[in-house]
Amino acid sequence: MRQNPNTARFWDRKIGGVSRIPKGDWVTRDRLYSIISFIPDNEGELLDVGLGYGFLEDFLQRKRKKVKVIGIDLSSTAVKQARKFFDGHFLVGISQSLPIQDSTFDYVCLLEVLEHLYRKDAMHSLNEARRVLKLHGRLIVSVPLFDHVYHGHPSGHVRMYFPARLISELDRSGFRVIDRKFLYAFSNFYFIKNLVNGILKFRRPNNLIVVAEKKDRTDRTDKMVKKEKTDKKNEKDQGDKGNRGMKK
Repeated sequence: MRQNPNTARFWDRKIGGVSRIPKGDWVTRDRLYSIISFIPDNEGELLDVGLGYGFLEDFLQRKRKKVKVIGIDLSSTAVKQARKFFDGHFLVGISQSLPIQDSTFDYVCLLEVLEHLYRKDAMHSLNEARRVLKLHGRLIVSVPLFDHVYHGHPSGHVRMYFPARLISELDRSGFRVIDRKFLYAFSNFYFIKNLVNGILKFRRPNNLIVVAEKKDRTDRTDKMVKKEKTDKKNEKDQGDKGNRGMKK
């Protein structure tokens, strides 16, 4: 069985003492401003799964004061740090088994989390996010794209994502994609290069943000019934072709 390097101890060491976005990390800053734009400044409840350094909590506290925040992380250091600096309720836990009741939140955020999980755990995490969301609640996910995965990856990445993979996993987990945004990790002249890249398309994206809505069970059932009918029709067509071939 593969051992996931993303242990509590691993993240305790990485997170300890870091509470602000590093200077020059424009893509992280841009990602957070983009995510905030998807969350209206209304009263509502948001769950941040894998709160990490607390960058989202910092933005929410300054720019979305009406939103009630609960954060979860496997790192006790991350949780202690969040309790020290931010308003909200913060718990030690894992994304695959959330200690939360069904249909509780208006928003669930899984930001830079799924790439740290093998597929089975990633799917469990998406299913848990769906479970704790209210009907038609919004899931906001971000992942790095086309990031080469290797043993000893400094950020603990164990799976590479590309857009089609993320969209497929969301669909299988009962979500309907309603918005998305690509980000590009330029180290300098960030906004100018993004503007030029938007026209010339000289670089592929480094990060993807997806906003998805929790589908109700009727949506999922109708889709499954439609698929079953299509499969049965294909089987019948194959059988008819076979029978015609035998008559010849």
